[in-house]
Amino acid sequence: MGQRNSALQRWVLMPFLLLVLSACVTNEAANWFNKGIEASNGDEKIANFTRAIELNHEMAAGFKGRALAYNDLGRADKAIADQKTAKAFDWDQSAALVNRGIAYKNKGQFDLAIQDYDEAIHFTPDMAQAYGNRGNAYDLKGLYEKAINDQTRSITLAKASDDDHSLILGYFSRGHAYQSKGSYNLTIRDMNEVLKIAPNNAHARAHLAWVRAAAPDAVFRDGKLAVEDAEKAAGLELNAFNLAVLAAAYAEVGRFDKAIKSLAQVNELLNRMGGEGSLAEFEKHRKRYGARKPWRMSHPAGGPDYTTTVIQLNDRAERARADGKIEEAGRLEKKALAVGEKGRRQEQAKISQKQQIEALSGRYSTAGGRSQWQINFRNGRFEARYLSRSGWSNFFSATVTGTEINGRYDYHGDCQKASTIPLQGRIDLNEKSFRIVKYGHNKRRGGPDEPCVPKTTTTKWYLKDRQ
Repeated sequence: MGQRNSALQRWVLMPFLLLVLSACVTNEAANWFNKGIEASNGDEKIANFTRAIELNHEMAAGFKGRALAYNDLGRADKAIADQKTAKAFDWDQSAALVNRGIAYKNKGQFDLAIQDYDEAIHFTPDMAQAYGNRGNAYDLKGLYEKAINDQTRSITLAKASDDDHSLILGYFSRGHAYQSKGSYNLTIRDMNEVLKIAPNNAHARAHLAWVRAAAPDAVFRDGKLAVEDAEKAAGLELNAFNLAVLAAAYAEVGRFDKAIKSLAQVNELLNRMGGEGSLAEFEKHRKRYGARKPWRMSHPAGGPDYTTTVIQLNDRAERARADGKIEEAGRLEKKALAVGEKGRRQEQAKISQKQQIEALSGRYSTAGGRSQWQINFRNGRFEARYLSRSGWSNFFSATVTGTEINGRYDYHGDCQKASTIPLQGRIDLNEKSFRIVKYGHNKRRGGPDEPCVPKTTTTKWYLKDRQ
């Protein structure tokens, strides 16, 4: 009875496959497919599914249904053959979805691209290309952890199927995502993996040179290797990015004249390609090289500031272990773990603080309900809108750093017409409140001829007053 129930569950699920067949299956083939589902006799099922397949030779669901029927009758060889055929048709459908996803990605429609990659993975769960392309879309959306997870899965699948093309793309794309989040040591590792498979891959050499020339942390930089890789990349493929990387590499080793010449080559290249041919995009680089300073990437927003210390400690531990200083190596490794853990706790505390601050957003009433405010804390910004007789108007706008608020306030009055005055504030998460202090001037009481005097005004909101 248990086997019968198991088989029944498989047949009950089969009609759902028709949802993906509606656009490509003739009505007659679908009718025979349904008859195969409804048939109670195994041979009758096989006959009906066979008729459906004859009418639509690419009906993957028909081959899957017949494979189940063959399996129930103990005809394993025929079941395996039908499953292989069904998988081939599923692969074709998945490939079409991936290609359409790439087109969406190239148009900047990343969410639509991800939907197509999701569907491709549903049909073909072991398709490295689907994971790799979805990872690229996540990277472009700034979702670096998701990108890294997908590229790691793509690498695993590519290794299992000896697919060097997908393996190269997986390592390269994961390295790029690591670079975007500031994990430069992992970028170097993945780009080197690409070069083990394809030593003449110009893209990997250029990105490797870029990190070694312009990483914000000295521990990752190596000017000599940067120049070697950048010159090889430019020799393999002459494009604007590779020349800009070459300029950064020359600047890192103090060859600033050659750095500026490389940027000039970018301008010439753009002219030949029909572009605007302007160095405006690289003007900041040119000015820095003119001042005899190398270029530095900025730390990614929210990036792990403790990474450099951890890597330096681990490098020292590795050297100590190579020298036979086992006890010292253990001590350094233990310290690296402690620094990393502390850094992660600090990061988590920042995330928690940001979430608590953003939770203070909402509509508030002050002055005994006489004043109405709409407060928003979002993405490091504070905005307050005030409900006046004429409707809602922007009142305060400022930046939020930690629990501090700083900005300017557009003031209109007798003393400072159409002027901008500073404002400061603070968020108290224990008290669940926040306040703004404005610094300006006002008339003394008594008349318009009175002199202007400094005036400080404080407005405070409590979470308990939120509506």
